[in-house]
Amino acid sequence: MGNQIHRLRVRGLSACTTGRSWLAGTMLGVAAGVFLVLAPGVSQAAPITLFDVKGFTYDIQDGCYLQDGEINAYDNMYYLRVDGTTYTGARTGTEEDGMEAVCDPESIAGLNVRRKVFVPPTMNWARFLEVLENPTGSDITVDVRIYGNLGSDGETQVFGTSDGDLNWTAADAWVVTDDADDFLAPPSLAHVYDSTTAPGTETVDTVSLAGDDMYYQWNNITVPAGGTVIIMHFGAQHYANALAVADATGLSSLAEVAPMVADMVPTELSQVVNWFGDQDGDGMLDLWEELFGLDPDDPNDGDDDLDGDGLTNLDEFDNGSDPTNPNTDGDGLTDGFEVNTVGTSPILPDTDLDFLGDGEEVGYDGDPTSYTPGEDTDPLDPDTDGDTYMDGLEVSVGTDPLNPLSFPFPQVTALDPGNTEPQIRAAVDLNNNI
Repeated sequence: MGNQIHRLRVRGLSACTTGRSWLAGTMLGVAAGVFLVLAPGVSQAAPITLFDVKGFTYDIQDGCYLQDGEINAYDNMYYLRVDGTTYTGARTGTEEDGMEAVCDPESIAGLNVRRKVFVPPTMNWARFLEVLENPTGSDITVDVRIYGNLGSDGETQVFGTSDGDLNWTAADAWVVTDDADDFLAPPSLAHVYDSTTAPGTETVDTVSLAGDDMYYQWNNITVPAGGTVIIMHFGAQHYANALAVADATGLSSLAEVAPMVADMVPTELSQVVNWFGDQDGDGMLDLWEELFGLDPDDPNDGDDDLDGDGLTNLDEFDNGSDPTNPNTDGDGLTDGFEVNTVGTSPILPDTDLDFLGDGEEVGYDGDPTSYTPGEDTDPLDPDTDGDTYMDGLEVSVGTDPLNPLSFPFPQVTALDPGNTEPQIRAAVDLNNNI
């Protein structure tokens, strides 16, 4: 194939490299000592850096935007702007076993705005969640824009859209951009912000690519009083335009939906307004129905009970439980019994966080099939007998969590009238032995 000289662009600098692939160019560029020059105003603190399955870099800055990506893929891209104000929340760490970067909430236009960037190591993309929370008693309507600059600089071109042409419009669900040199640095980029098979109630209203500056925007997003709205979109880096187009097509068509939402609970899914519609109007998102083998075109399957646990499929969706598993949290209680009888959570094995599982509390009297207050500990109260010791602690040391006079350790009580010495309560075990 022969050597071909091309330029590896780095902000403020350029270095000649040789080699047919941009990956080879990376190695040569590093060997040549190409250094990064920060743009004015860019934080010099270490970013949260995540890597996808092909080793592409996602360098997440304050504000949860990407500064460079791999080999100058971006020149600061995926900023969030809400009603004309750019979000700048500090990056604070990661969740989901280090796969998701989180940035602090920031008050914009009366909303609490925060961002999360998820990069699963088994996939070839980053997922952005724009979380808009309304703490007020009135609806708030805002415009939401994702914007920034691309590392392909003045050579930026469109190499694919969801409708199959090279004319990017608001009718598209995604766009692929690159410079004229396919396979060479910088990488090919996919920008995916809508579904072609299960669109949400909100779609992009305006898009723009002017040189290497791009944005896409949703107008008039209404966040209900006391509610939350999430906008979800993806950014991907690839070796070639064809791979970027294939990935964008797969994401928008939900070809591999499980990893797209692997860390999201049904409540979050229901808050996503630009993806995951409900075609049959049964109250369950199409995506959720597909994940669990239900029919997104059947308006009546919400009334069914797929796993026979006493919760309808719609109830399972509303509670965040698994409609194919009668005991979602593995605490020994069926989901229906927890929700309808006890009032505990079907997705938390220890609802009151007292170190005694819901099943152990309900079965304290030896019968885990029924709940009897006074004979069972209260799975909604971490200290059933009110002696200031959690039920789990009492059970672990052998005292009675139903008896306030039975507690693990001696306690100092209030002074009796006329007595200058504090009174000591002795620890009493289940057999009333001091």
